Amino acid sequence: ILAGTLAKPHFFPYVEPKKLEWKTRRKLIIANALEYNPDILCLEELNDYWVYFKDKFRERGYNSVYLKRPSRHESNRSGLEKTDGCGIFFREAKYKLEDHKEIIYSDVHDRIALIVLLRN
Repeated sequence: ILAGTLAKPHFFPYVEPKKLEWKTRRKLIIANALEYNPDILCLEELNDYWVYFKDKFRERGYNSVYLKRPSRHESNRSGLEKTDGCGIFFREAKYKLEDHKEIIYSDVHDRIALIVLLRN
């Protein structure tokens, strides 16, 4: 979804700066995702999980699991302090979380993976 901290006008000069503002984009992300009425939704480069997305999706019947990227390496786009991660959202009425696994890769990009085991 492109982390809010990475959507900078100098990286995306062809996009209106207003449309890159995180408070605008995060509302559109939820609206666009729910338009498809998914049972399971996986989001990467997800900022504001704890202060926004978790509650907004919970209000719509989704439970979720989240993993934040570690801040081990500095990059030219995200710097050293990473604020994004991966979130998996699933319909609470349809699935029960049985288990989940967090994977943190040993690479210069601070990549991660999140795996969930759901019971229908």
